[in-house]
Amino acid sequence: MKRKTPIGALLFAFLLLSTLLTLPTAHAAWYTPPTQKLKFPMMVLGWDDWSVNSGEAITEQLKKVGISVEVVPTDDSAMYPRLYDRDYGLEEMSYGYSAYPSHMFYRFHSSTDCANCGQDWSFRNATVDKVIDEMLRTTDNQKARTLMWKVEQMAAENVPYVPLFLTDEYHAFRKEWTGYTVMPAGPISYLNWLTLPDIYSTAGKKDFIIAFNNEPETFSPMAATTGRSLLYSMSVYDTLLAYDEKLQPIPWMTTALPDFSSDGKTMTFHLKPNLKWHDGKPVTANDVIFTFVYIVSQAAVGQNAGEIIKYFESGEAPDDLTAVIHLKEPYVWASEAFGTQYIVPEHIWKDTKLVPKYDWDQSIVSPKIAVGSGPFMFSSWVPGEFIKLVKNPNWWNAGHPIIDTLIFRKIDTESARILAIQKGEIDTERYSVEPAFVEQVKSNPDLTLTHTVDQWDYILAFNNKSPPFDDVWVRRAIAYALNKDEVVKRGALGYATVTTGYCPAAFYPFWSNPNVLTYPYNPDKANKILDEQGYLDIDGDGIRELKDFVAAYQQQKQQQEQQQQALMNQYMTLAAIAVIVIVVGLYLVYRRRKKA
Repeated sequence: MKRKTPIGALLFAFLLLSTLLTLPTAHAAWYTPPTQKLKFPMMVLGWDDWSVNSGEAITEQLKKVGISVEVVPTDDSAMYPRLYDRDYGLEEMSYGYSAYPSHMFYRFHSSTDCANCGQDWSFRNATVDKVIDEMLRTTDNQKARTLMWKVEQMAAENVPYVPLFLTDEYHAFRKEWTGYTVMPAGPISYLNWLTLPDIYSTAGKKDFIIAFNNEPETFSPMAATTGRSLLYSMSVYDTLLAYDEKLQPIPWMTTALPDFSSDGKTMTFHLKPNLKWHDGKPVTANDVIFTFVYIVSQAAVGQNAGEIIKYFESGEAPDDLTAVIHLKEPYVWASEAFGTQYIVPEHIWKDTKLVPKYDWDQSIVSPKIAVGSGPFMFSSWVPGEFIKLVKNPNWWNAGHPIIDTLIFRKIDTESARILAIQKGEIDTERYSVEPAFVEQVKSNPDLTLTHTVDQWDYILAFNNKSPPFDDVWVRRAIAYALNKDEVVKRGALGYATVTTGYCPAAFYPFWSNPNVLTYPYNPDKANKILDEQGYLDIDGDGIRELKDFVAAYQQQKQQQEQQQQALMNQYMTLAAIAVIVIVVGLYLVYRRRKKA
């Protein structure tokens, strides 16, 4: 006797199967490499008009050499996971430079080919790695520069990405303000230690108001990573070194640049005497050592934390003014990485009741916790409105700051910020003037507009392990096909500086290779390269086919032609036999008749 399956059980099984079939698969691939044509999507940052507009210009230029690209505006939540998973073929957006060109390691060393490690293009080259490793281990800047030039040249030969442009930095000030320093990244920047202590008003104004588009995401110098939070931290917390107008390190809390041992693994900083924290307690070398030990023990994520965690071995303070740092291995930018780390007071930060963790919540900020030794002291914060800092009367640089109050005021939109500057409600803004407002600022007699290059570099990047971008000749052809002047005109409304190398002289005059290989706009050369490498438009639709597809097509076509030829030869043979038979037959008939 057959057993009957209950209807309820069948229904349950059906619903369970339906649910399982409709569940989204984790990390479903977005990008599928092309199998026939040079045709693919290009991710751009959807919220960034410069990225979107530059992408459109690139699309039109690549079309002229038989490459079809679709611009896909993408938000952060989708774009970055795809980059980390290498789930893309082509992407265009801005990255960014630090004060020293550590990006030459993070963007080109094979060890950084991992999710959120520095490079998103899976470039691996053992020869490049070897030169970078040698460069990182030297403390001789001249030798390091020579090696840097080699790295830049090899990068140019391999084209893991195409440099497009650096954004221009236009800064608007009320005309009465002077004393600021214009340098790469701008006069108001977390790379610029010089402006805020030196700026003053010729009209005698003592309050300097900077508009932010948003508040700092943290008041902790150990967790600061964005331009807003870093500028706040720089104002409140001091550093051992700073940068001059050419981004070269200079003494700040110290009497000189650090001394190095002969093996490059010990670095000694000598503090200026009589340094004081905002609460009046003395700054000592113990605070310096505590700062670095704290970063390592807490696995902090602030601006220089990664390098400090990687290279810091130990440290000691033989006296109050001498901080000795022992490195795990020599590091070419050890002075900069350790020297520009914000120093925190041990007597505050070791108290876990006051500072429970390195990335403490903003809500606990107060003059009791936000104790630094920088030119300004924390005064008050009104969430959503402003942050008020006041002059540190005991700062080591006598007579500075010149202003009494520094205010960071939140104003959401650029149009509102420009209007507030024009009306005298604020004195400048944190970021560069957006291109649409540059001419308006230029024409206003009450405003001054400064100009330099900013730190944001736009690039066209390839997934170097995904066909066809694993072929260096495709990458080179695309580099030749791009008219960067037109990209700047379209993408940045002309307010950007074209970059031809990977360490551009406009930002890094000391490190840039003056003779690096470049790819000037030459679509004819791009077409020639693609032709020679077998990427041909075989169906006449204006889009080139992949070389493997072309080769297979040509092989198939050759086989068909050979088959046709063989068949034709057979036909010709049969025809020849037929002709011979006919001729012989006719001849025999002729002979027979002749005999008759």
